[in-house]
Amino acid sequence: MSKFATKAAANMFCQARYEAAKSNERLSSREGAAEEIGIDRTRLARIELGSTIPYQEEVLLMADCYKAPELKGNYAGRCARWERTCRRSRMQDWIESA
Repeated sequence: MSKFATKAAANMFCQARYEAAKSNERLSSREGAAEEIGIDRTRLARIELGSTIPYQEEVLLMADCYKAPELKGNYAGRCARWERTCRRSRMQDWIESA
């Protein structure tokens, strides 16, 4: 088993991968998980560290591979919050430029 990723420990994708690693040893490392999912290992690392927002397709692949359907719902909720935040930011920029 690989060492525990402390920086990404609170990330829902990392938590789901560690839970899935209990039944599939290949998922215990990012490299093995990335191969199983079909994405680049550095992209998976950035997703787990929270520096990259995953594409919807990647979330679906992770949810299926990790057998964690809750990732789909959590991701949808986060996207809605991100969209609201971006919309407020654009509206604030528009108001300030007027």
